[in-house]
Amino acid sequence: MFLRKPTFKRFEYIPRYYDPSKDESNRRRRRIKFERKVRRGDHRSLFVVIALFIIILLILSFLN
Repeated sequence: MFLRKPTFKRFEYIPRYYDPSKDESNRRRRRIKFERKVRRGDHRSLFVVIALFIIILLILSFLN
């Protein structure tokens, strides 16, 4: 009377179907990613050059 009747938790499962062509393409993508070296883009080197230029200008302005 005071106890609650246990109810089962509803399990909503959305089935995913296996597609061999997608699996093969994903495997190739993963393999290629791991083989490639991580490269920073050209914008990274440009940022460093600009930052160094600004620092040099600040140092020269304080020395004069």
